[in-house]
Amino acid sequence: MVQVTFVVPWLARCDQDTVFPNNLSFEAPHQQEVCMREWVKQRTGLSPEFDIVWYPGTHSISETLLWSMARAVLGASWSSCPRLLLLWF
Repeated sequence: MVQVTFVVPWLARCDQDTVFPNNLSFEAPHQQEVCMREWVKQRTGLSPEFDIVWYPGTHSISETLLWSMARAVLGASWSSCPRLLLLWF
């Protein structure tokens, strides 16, 4: 079994209002995680088996900013993630 880790920016409420559709927002990362897992399950019919690592993010045009922040947060574990998916908005 392949282990997958999603690296996802945790956005402030003001940025969530800009990024997410239909006034969707979350008070805490675990609430967004539940939503993400349900989204995957509805679209694939599979129980999602992945890890999520959160890092402080902002809604920005600059992908480089988010990438740098993710590397800083993950530190040494950056190179130890066998399947790492970096998500940004």
